[in-house]
Amino acid sequence: MHARGALILVVVFSLSPWPLSRQNGFSDFDAFFGRFKAAVTQKDKATLRKLMAPRFDFILAQNVAPADVFDALDANGGQQWSNLQRAVEGQPVAYN
Repeated sequence: MHARGALILVVVFSLSPWPLSRQNGFSDFDAFFGRFKAAVTQKDKATLRKLMAPRFDFILAQNVAPADVFDALDANGGQQWSNLQRAVEGQPVAYN
């Protein structure tokens, strides 16, 4: 379950519908990442939902909804929230 949850998080946020233009790619990404980082820090599910694709497929996880991602983040006392917060702060820790 933990590995699947981590894969879901990576895919969901990398497939965000946030528009990125070619000319302003870095500034658009910086704006997106700033919003994403603040939302993760505050556990702001409403903002994170806006940044996510409505559904996605990845390896064994097919047609995954945002609610499933938040369930995975909240599981085990919120361990995945902590992992995600460390990741956006640039302090990722290997997870078995």
